[in-house]
Amino acid sequence: MSFPASGNGSTVDAATPPSPQFQFDESLAGRRAECDGGGLTSAGVAGRDEFAGILTGFFVEHGDPPSRWYLLAAIEGKSDSRESAWCERGFLFVDGE
Repeated sequence: MSFPASGNGSTVDAATPPSPQFQFDESLAGRRAECDGGGLTSAGVAGRDEFAGILTGFFVEHGDPPSRWYLLAAIEGKSDSRESAWCERGFLFVDGE
């Protein structure tokens, strides 16, 4: 499945979600966004990082109460070969919003 990248004529490929718990928001697919969040580095050390890329439109709700996490792909400017990142909605900044 491909989604148009914002304004530059390229596309973003996204795999079909692996389970029914994943949902799709067409209004966000292909839009550029930035987010920040935490996670473990490849060395197993906790840290924070900032990401910019193209939203696939896929999201999942997790936890109680649920938090919505969006899949950001085509990560820009990262040297660690990361291709995607999950971004919690409260830390997701969509261009034009």
